Parts: sequence; structure tokens; C-alpha cells
Amino acid sequence: MAPFNLIELDSEKSSRVQSYSLALEFQETQSVPVKLVPLNVSDSKNSISYLEVVGEVENQGDAPSSYAKIVGTFYDDAGKVIYVGFTFTNPDTIPPASRYSFKLIVLSDERSSKIVGYSLVTESQEYTSVPESPWPILLATLTLTLALDALKRKKHG
Repeated sequence: MAPFNLIELDSEKSSRVQSYSLALEFQETQSVPVKLVPLNVSDSKNSISYLEVVGEVENQGDAPSSYAKIVGTFYDDAGKVIYVGFTFTNPDTIPPASRYSFKLIVLSDERSSKIVGYSLVTESQEYTSVPESPWPILLATLTLTLALDALKRKKHG
């Protein structure tokens, strides 16, 4: 399963949204090799109570890793996703057998105070840190997750 973030920036439009549906389009491609490894990961609150996750990403591949991106999914004590964010390594292209640092900040003190856990996925144009699931499993998982979410909303709404 992969996290995503859906944002409507127009507050007038977003206030009128009562429900939505998602459609998934895909094209089968070759799997991205698993060659990026997050290392030395730690977290702490900064001076304005935002959670900061810092670490390094190592390129264990034999080619440069372009646009190395770290995606964080943050959970509350009930296991609910309460924040999804991303950042890039600095610099964003990692040579083979090298490590570059990253800092991922949760830009909300309210959400930061509710976070009890998180997961990180690293990816680039060439590599990833997680094995890719076959698309039928991913599609079934996404469909089930959205259906359960819709049932919860209907039950509480």
C-alpha cells in the first residue's frame, strides 16, 4: 500500500466537498530495483514543536540515484494516518556506494503531538527502498482501504 495526499487549496471549494471518489489508472512496467536504504534515522521536536525526522539514504546500486525522495507516513495511537510528507536528500542525486542526509519535518505542532509512529519509503528514478507489490495486490488493497474508509465515514456521519 502506498500513501497519498489529497489537498484542495481553494477553501471555498473544499468547504463544499461532502464526498469524493478516486480512480486508479496504471500501466505495467518493470519493477524498480530495491537499492536505497534509509540509515541512522532519528526524530525529535524542534523549537516550535514540529516533529523532525533526520537520517541518511545510502545508494547500494551501481548507478547514480536521481531525485532521491523520502516519503514519511505518520500514525496516531490508533494506527490512523494523520500526516504524509516528503523531502529530498541533500543533494538529491546520490552516487553509487554513497550516503546523503535528509530532514523531513511535520509542519504542524498539533499533528506532531499526536504522532506515535511513522514509516519511511525512499525512492528515486532508478531505485526504491521497498519491494514493489504486484499490481493486483496493490489494487485490491487500495480498493479495500477506500471501501472501509467510506463505511467508517457513513457510520459516523
